[in-house]
Amino acid sequence: MNRFFLTLCAAGAALFVVSILIVETRAQEPAKQQTPQYVVHISLSQTRTDGKKKILAEPTVVVSEGRLITIPVGSEVLYEDKERSLLKPLKYGHQIALKLFRKDGKLTIDADATVSALKNQQADEVCITSTGLRIVKAVTLGKTIAVEGDSGNRWEITVEEATAKAKQ
Repeated sequence: MNRFFLTLCAAGAALFVVSILIVETRAQEPAKQQTPQYVVHISLSQTRTDGKKKILAEPTVVVSEGRLITIPVGSEVLYEDKERSLLKPLKYGHQIALKLFRKDGKLTIDADATVSALKNQQADEVCITSTGLRIVKAVTLGKTIAVEGDSGNRWEITVEEATAKAKQ
């Protein structure tokens, strides 16, 4: 609300001062709707050559609809950049990026998982291998999506509505 004051003065035998308060009223703006939030459970695993399942990462995160999040899990190796005389950290491990959004009225997930490993490190060379898996799919709350990837990689994603307790 903005307020404007107008003061009028009249000169004569007596001095009169009149103040008028003008108040501008605006239509109330509608209350902003809160962006829906969801709890996303992710399990990224790999079947080893001996047939046993190895869990690589199992994060659970709260995600706001329409917002991209990245979950890095891993390590880094320092590589010497001789041109700039500095050490550069090269990251490897697991990285999961995901976004929940509405498409044609349906809740949809766009998720990308990358698994990378340090293969070789020498004085003038670093080799990091990686494999990735991406899925864009409509989701049903509470139902698990399972996706098989290359190299025995598998991930499972379950999306649920966030409750007030889960948001804290």
